[in-house]
Amino acid sequence: MKFSTQQNKSFLSRHKVISGGQQAEMVSRIGSRISTAVTGYLKQKGQSDLLTGYDWESRLVDDAGVNAWWCMRGDKVVVFTGLMPEAKDQNGLAVVMGHEIVRGICPARKRTHEPRASCSSSAG
Repeated sequence: MKFSTQQNKSFLSRHKVISGGQQAEMVSRIGSRISTAVTGYLKQKGQSDLLTGYDWESRLVDDAGVNAWWCMRGDKVVVFTGLMPEAKDQNGLAVVMGHEIVRGICPARKRTHEPRASCSSSAG
């Protein structure tokens, strides 16, 4: 986790992070709701250890030319402003962020959508 935190800090220091306004607040609010839901779900399933060391952050980065988002090891989420028109609203953004967070918590094997056994066994 320490490596992803360092990478995230390095990235954010080189890019303009938007900390105020409607879009940044939406990214932060959705990230907070998803992290609360994921934490509660994994606790209920007895898999809280998957989140050991997590320090959730969701940031909006100013780059209208980039229609992208990413998540480092589940707890560091970056959304680029270029994605916001595509997401259309908070529901669309929540789908994108939720998908990326799940991929961060349950890393894909060989870059496919096949989840780790520990995550797939709890998905019911």
